[in-house]
Formats: sequence, C-alpha cells, structure tokens
Amino acid sequence: MSMPPKAEAARARALLSAAAREGRGRLARPILLGIASIACGIAQVWLIARVLAALLGHGFSLEDGLGGDAGWADLAGAAALALLATGLTVAQERAQAAAGAEARARLRDRAFAALLAAGP
Repeated sequence: MSMPPKAEAARARALLSAAAREGRGRLARPILLGIASIACGIAQVWLIARVLAALLGHGFSLEDGLGGDAGWADLAGAAALALLATGLTVAQERAQAAAGAEARARLRDRAFAALLAAGP
C-alpha cells in the first residue's frame, strides 16, 4: 500500500535531511579551496591595479607605505597568483564532484535498502 502524499513527502524530507547532516563534513574541503581561490583572485587584482597605476603615471611611492613602484615583480606575482587560483579552482571542482558522487551513492544505498525492507 502506498502512503498518503504528505507522509511520503515527510519521509523523503527526513531522508534528505539525514543525508545532508552526514555530508556536511565532506563539504569543508571544497569550501576552503573556494575561499583560497577567491583570496588569490583579490591579491591578483590588487597587483594588476598597481601595474596599471604605474603605467598610467600614478605609481605608488614609499611615502604611501606600499613599498615602491609597481613593476615586473608585481606582474610576475599576478601571473603566479593566476596559476595558483586556477589550480585551486580545479581542485575545488574535483572535491565537489567527489563529495556529490559520494552523497549520491549513499542516497542510492539507502533507497535500495528501503526497497529491500519493504519487500515484494
């Protein structure tokens, strides 16, 4: 026999809530990788802004407390940060895919166990 629609929805909601609680720990790695990638992007934009300001004649000086004129070192730093941010983004996407695959497998196992418990 089938359960009433509200009861089925409540049972499905409980199953998904339990799965979400179990998966929270696995989401820490993708979140931290995303935050690191964003931090690299912010630092990269700051270095590019320094280079552009120097090219436009508005270079930073020692009086500004920012450590001299922008130059090749800032440009190289921005390029290195771009590569690092790309690597972090790829690692984040892989971690997200792995966490999603694991969550789907757990839900599939639970659903199959519930089907077996229900009987023919």
